[in-house]
Amino acid sequence: MKKIYSILLVFLLTLSIATATFELGVESIKDRIKQGDTAEIKLTITNTESGTNTYTIAKPAKWRLRSDPLSDYFSGMTIMPGQSKTTTIQMTPETDFTFGSHAVDLKVTAVGSGEEKTISPRIFLESGQKIDYVPNVVAKTLISNVGGEIGEVNPQEPVKVVVSLDNKNSLDISELTVKLKSNMINEERATQLAPNEINKKEEFVVEVDKYVPPQEMDLEIILIMDGMEIGKFHREIKFLGVERDFLEEPSTEKKFLVTVDKVIATNIGNVEKTGTVRVETSFLRGIFTKTTPDTETVKEDGVKYYEWEQTLQPGESIELVKRESYVPLAIIIIIIVLLVLGYYLIKPEVIIQKKIVNVSRTEGGVSEVKVLLLIKNISGKDVRNLRVTDVIPNIAVYVKEDLPGTLPPKRIRSYEVTGTNIEWGIPELTKREERMIRYKIRTKLSILGAIKLPNAELSYETTPGKKKMSYSGKGVVQKEE
Repeated sequence: MKKIYSILLVFLLTLSIATATFELGVESIKDRIKQGDTAEIKLTITNTESGTNTYTIAKPAKWRLRSDPLSDYFSGMTIMPGQSKTTTIQMTPETDFTFGSHAVDLKVTAVGSGEEKTISPRIFLESGQKIDYVPNVVAKTLISNVGGEIGEVNPQEPVKVVVSLDNKNSLDISELTVKLKSNMINEERATQLAPNEINKKEEFVVEVDKYVPPQEMDLEIILIMDGMEIGKFHREIKFLGVERDFLEEPSTEKKFLVTVDKVIATNIGNVEKTGTVRVETSFLRGIFTKTTPDTETVKEDGVKYYEWEQTLQPGESIELVKRESYVPLAIIIIIIVLLVLGYYLIKPEVIIQKKIVNVSRTEGGVSEVKVLLLIKNISGKDVRNLRVTDVIPNIAVYVKEDLPGTLPPKRIRSYEVTGTNIEWGIPELTKREERMIRYKIRTKLSILGAIKLPNAELSYETTPGKKKMSYSGKGVVQKEE
């Protein structure tokens, strides 16, 4: 029994295939008309049987039919096997139809086999009068980043909003404004909706504040027709938190002995971030460096850095400055050079030293003192007309004696108030030459305490008429322990 059913099924399929001798196709040329207008389509017939056949087109009910060329409708279309032929069909309503979409049944018959097929193109009939339908449009929205998945949105990338529109009745909407509105988005676009058209997509690409914090934002989709709002829909946009490394913008300004390195660090994410910024330095350079704000140094892989740790709000920037100044070092060097130059400029060519070389004591007090004056020419040139002056206080008197190797005084003067002035003259002192002057004084009374003898004074000439002075230290006789 099963075998019989199988044979019967194969037979029926074979019969069905055998009877399919042609195929139909239709393409719309003018499918929207008003009462009295003529619609046009292109009808294509393909002969799929093995022999040539003629195909006729029957007149549909309530429609007048013509073809271009006319013979295709009145005489039929003769088509060779495996070939196709296309004709233009013109259709005009014979009666007043209600406006809207209508199917026109075109029946085609293969004369040779008697096979019939019907194809039903749709013609939309416009009333030409004001539409009384109440607009009924529904909007659905998909939100994402451009090239991203539907869902949460990164505010730092362009946002794509796709509005899908469905016209729920036969109203022909020739101008419809789609408006997107929120506290960050304000976009609109004009479009059209055919009667009962569905899934009409309008795509908006917008940019929002890239520093907007993570939040949910209400987006209104407003539909406006003829200046009137015909629909309002709401959709939440959820913005993601985006944390990114600081944007660092370095710059260097160089002046004489000063280098200023600046880094402007900016938080380019939309959430608060704590990050670090580094600027390279060294131990020696660090001695002459000041940073703003103040910071510490770190060392990594043998390299020393100034490191700032900063917390910045979204979009916030801070300027970090490293000022490397060698001005203090230059000032110190200049001062040292000036001191050295000054020393060599003002130091005397001839120096005089005063020394106490022998002290005699009587009854525990000082009674006699021997004084040594040492004159040295420390310059590399000769000096002339040297005059040495020393003062003996009133508490003592000069003791004249002939000492070998010493220069006798040229002049001795006594004054009641200041004491005794002793003067020696030296005509010339060659470079690096030294002279010694010795003399002895005796105290008028035995002095128990220390004695300080005044400075000795030396005048001389390096060039004729140019007089210079030099002074010794005080001669001190210490108190006996």
